[in-house]
Amino acid sequence: MTGAAGPCGHGGHRRVLSWPFGALAIGPRIIESWLGVPASSLVGFEVFGVKARVTAELLRVAGSVAALSGLYFSVALMTNSVYREEFLDELTEELRVVFADRARYLALRR
Repeated sequence: MTGAAGPCGHGGHRRVLSWPFGALAIGPRIIESWLGVPASSLVGFEVFGVKARVTAELLRVAGSVAALSGLYFSVALMTNSVYREEFLDELTEELRVVFADRARYLALRR
């Protein structure tokens, strides 16, 4: 299966990078042509001489893409045994160890 996250759950970096990419790649004229009105600019900045704007619309789209990617990953994790074996089982064991260590630590503090 392919998608926003690989078999080991890596994909979060793609979602984090989507809004800066959008701020640099999609200019104000394109945004205005899509929306029919100027975008609601929240922050403007310059990167390597390229002017970029973070807009409310850009954050909404990036948030929607992140939510859909998370949903896809969750469904894939529950329905694909390879994902479960490579990611969830390992993560579950690591969390068991962390919580057991924390319980021992809290017991020693008493």
